[in-house]
Amino acid sequence: AGPRTSAMFGWPGGGRRGAAAMASVAPEGKTTERCPPPRPKEAEVLEVREAIDARTSRDLPFDFEWNQRKCLGNELHQAVVEGNAGEAAKILRQQPALIDVRFRYYTSKGEGRGFQEGSGHAIHIAASRASFELTRVLLAARASLDSWVTRGGEDHYNVLQAGVFNEGHGGDAAYVQLLLELRAEMRQNLLGFYPLHTAFQVGNIGVIRALREEGKRRGMVDIEEGVADTPLELAVKQSDQSGGMTDRQLVEAAPVTPYALRTFSKYEPRCIPAWLGRLEEAVLPANTNMAEYLATHLTVHDIASVLGECAKAGDALLKSVLSPPTVVNKALNPLPPKVNFGPQNWSEKLYCALNPRQEHIVTCSEENVWKFDGAMFMKPAWQQVFTGRKGKDIVRDTSIRVCHVPNLVDAELFCGMAAVDSVDKEAYAQIYQNPVIEGLISYVWWGAAYKVELVIILFNVCGLVLLIANLCINGAYVDAYVNGLGDADDDNASAGERRLRAAHHGGGGPMSSPGQLEFTQDLPDLNIELCQHFIVAKGILMCLHELAGVWGARGLNSKNALTTQVSWPMILQGLVSVALCVPSDWMENAHTISCVLVIFMYWGNLLRVQYISELVAYAILPLTDLIKGLVPSFTLTLLCFFSYMHVVFYLHPESGICDVGLDTFKTLFTGGLPEGHGGRPIDTAIACVSVFLFTIFFLNIFIGVITELYSSLEASVRLRYRQMMAEACKNYLTRLRVIPVRKLPVGCSLALGFVAFAVGAGLQVWSMVRGTPVYCLQLWLVVTMTIMLLAAYTQMDPQLSTARDDRKLFLWLASEQKPEPPRLPDITDIERVRCVLQQIEADNTQLRQLLERVLQREKGAPP
Repeated sequence: AGPRTSAMFGWPGGGRRGAAAMASVAPEGKTTERCPPPRPKEAEVLEVREAIDARTSRDLPFDFEWNQRKCLGNELHQAVVEGNAGEAAKILRQQPALIDVRFRYYTSKGEGRGFQEGSGHAIHIAASRASFELTRVLLAARASLDSWVTRGGEDHYNVLQAGVFNEGHGGDAAYVQLLLELRAEMRQNLLGFYPLHTAFQVGNIGVIRALREEGKRRGMVDIEEGVADTPLELAVKQSDQSGGMTDRQLVEAAPVTPYALRTFSKYEPRCIPAWLGRLEEAVLPANTNMAEYLATHLTVHDIASVLGECAKAGDALLKSVLSPPTVVNKALNPLPPKVNFGPQNWSEKLYCALNPRQEHIVTCSEENVWKFDGAMFMKPAWQQVFTGRKGKDIVRDTSIRVCHVPNLVDAELFCGMAAVDSVDKEAYAQIYQNPVIEGLISYVWWGAAYKVELVIILFNVCGLVLLIANLCINGAYVDAYVNGLGDADDDNASAGERRLRAAHHGGGGPMSSPGQLEFTQDLPDLNIELCQHFIVAKGILMCLHELAGVWGARGLNSKNALTTQVSWPMILQGLVSVALCVPSDWMENAHTISCVLVIFMYWGNLLRVQYISELVAYAILPLTDLIKGLVPSFTLTLLCFFSYMHVVFYLHPESGICDVGLDTFKTLFTGGLPEGHGGRPIDTAIACVSVFLFTIFFLNIFIGVITELYSSLEASVRLRYRQMMAEACKNYLTRLRVIPVRKLPVGCSLALGFVAFAVGAGLQVWSMVRGTPVYCLQLWLVVTMTIMLLAAYTQMDPQLSTARDDRKLFLWLASEQKPEPPRLPDITDIERVRCVLQQIEADNTQLRQLLERVLQREKGAPP
């Protein structure tokens, strides 16, 4: 900085407060406020700069850089820029009017939009550089703290904002505190932002706290709560784009209010766990605990969004809104300290036979306090879920808590829950060990959803029984037909020979396979024609069932709700089942393949029993999940297989590709040497090397991977089971959004389902007995199975349907209190270890002294 020696730029004019001071700079008889901006061409820009430079040279002879801009000013501005308080005081004594003269700078409005003027006073330079001494000098010379930097002729920001911004470096907390003590105004700038917004922009925690405290004293709390864009919200958005504050700085700077929690939930969920650790700083309303305070500003959709973005944040959020309830009358209706977790009826006894003993008792209520009617001396009926349990066999210490966020039984929350991946093992474990998550899964599944699964398992068992019955009936018919074809000369022929003769007699030819036999009208087809109508009807119903879930997921805000809702295996099973409708004479091979796949699918679907029995799931899940982890090993094995197959085919191009493939399989997997290749040495050498590598290296890798992976999956099977149940509950709730059902009494639902089952089973059995299906059998089966499925949906807990109305339902959870294992000292904390050792030494000294006194007393000596 110094006297201007080259062409500089400035834009004459000023804001409302600086118009008079800048008028003296303009040429005589002209005003600078209406000077048109130049067009954004380099030659014209230089021409305008030279003109402005010539008009302002006699009043602003110094140029300097302030706030990353070239500025024009006088000797007072120059002294302030240099930080020379003595020189500034001397100049003001000689020329006191310079305190009102504004320096100027020149900025662009944007590409193609021209240029604009900016100006300010010396106090703004001193404030932006946090100079205590210069500020006192300027204030003594009548500088105003209400002076404004201007932009384009309008007031932009005042002295306090300049001090907070500090030329983009973040202000000094002590200096900002000085300005606040001098009653600097906390007003909005031209963009509508308060000084607190600017402090968040530059990320100075000390300045933020000083401004927040002063704002509270001045009654400006709405700056962080009532405005459209809060300072925290702007800071979070800025940190997402580029630069800005780190997560740790955001947590430290954020206010401890529900508005901050809402901002973090929406924009930066990662900050929630650390921010919840600062809740002891919060000032709560009277008679309100922290969980209630937070829950009043949260919805189930907020929690679902957080779960989908950051599982750890969702876990911390759910734990923060779970607390022991407020007890209205501790004397007449206290919380029960012990609850019997044993089975209370035959259904709970059946549950305990298939599952581990329950550790949670869950219910929903419209109340989130433990009420008592003092006038009638009555407790609410819903409390009987905890207090009315009989027996003393499994009575345990209990912790009863309530989640203060209502209506958690929502498909969107379960979408976020099921989206948690096992890649982050820590977050995965936190979510599925969360008591609220455990309670929700137990409440939805064992309260209603399992009944739908039971009906689907019943459909599968019936289909499998029909497939086996069809096989037996077909076998009986074939045996009768075969025995009738026997010759007098061939009475000693075996059953297999007679079947082949029957196939040849029916036109299948000697090379026909059992799935391709075309018997005469006297011999029925060897397919699943007798139960085909049931299989097709079930396939149609299962496809519609899956589509109902997809349709119900349309209105969810969860990411990928539609794509994750589709169960492609179930859709594939339905399509394969429906493919049986295609006549076998159209695509005979496709029909046979469909029959084979249906048989595999019905046997495989027996694994769905794991949804009903947790003990079965613990045994099956590690095995089924093992397949996913074997993909790398399987890929490596295939590479070895195809490479050897390629070499063999290269050496023996005369062989067919199928023969080479079979020989390769026999060689590598059975260890047998290839045959039919002339016994050449190169064949033998390649086969020996390949077999050695495959059996010693690749297969051992496969076995090792399987062992290690199974151990890992077995250790986390409990969490995997809960994830599977969360997925099942999500599917149930999404279908519930579109399936038109109402609550029916249990007896009515069971009667309706039993009648539908009896009608469908009777029609199917009668069709098999008579040999031809009854009229519209497939349609009747679809109708009866649909009624059975809807009857299962009508048995749901009535409170689950309240997600569609305005009632609030709170989740209550009674958990068994297990004794915590003793915590080992943290040996990494050297100071604490030293203190423990010193305490042990002191205790040993006291014990030694006590023993010496006892010995002296026994000897008769004075103590």
